[in-house]
Amino acid sequence: HGRHPYGHFLTQVANVWCTISVVVKLHRLLPPRLIPAVCAGFTLAALLPGCAACLCRRNFAGGALGAPAFAAALTASSFAFFLFAFQVHEKSILFPCVAACLLPVALGPRRRPPWAVAGVLHLVLISMYSMYPLVVKDKLHVPYVSLCLVLILLSEGAPAGPWPRLVL
Repeated sequence: HGRHPYGHFLTQVANVWCTISVVVKLHRLLPPRLIPAVCAGFTLAALLPGCAACLCRRNFAGGALGAPAFAAALTASSFAFFLFAFQVHEKSILFPCVAACLLPVALGPRRRPPWAVAGVLHLVLISMYSMYPLVVKDKLHVPYVSLCLVLILLSEGAPAGPWPRLVL
């Protein structure tokens, strides 16, 4: 199971605080009342680059924010909250996945790199793997395996650029 920044066990979550708790015990280094503020500071710091890029003047076309800039900022901010927030649930990975699914659409066929769709499909497949403890708890093995197989087949059919295929 994952560890909460305070040190007690929660369900498995692969954010930064659970990852570094293997080596650095935050609850031993900082007073418990300070840990939420540290998490909030890191979350805000992770939000800044995506929001700053989104608000950059060159991303506005005719006074409106461009769709690619908005989709990229949405993806970056959802990953910032997933990776650095104080309390994160396994299902929280779905927010970055939904935002990442908007990226190839927002870029359009002319600006979209050939590997974009395959990259998003692989991200969703990896996210499915990270939610496996919920699947076991809710006994949803058949839908889980079915969706994983569909994602593998779609990722194999999607153009991936000059790199060799990694699945199948």
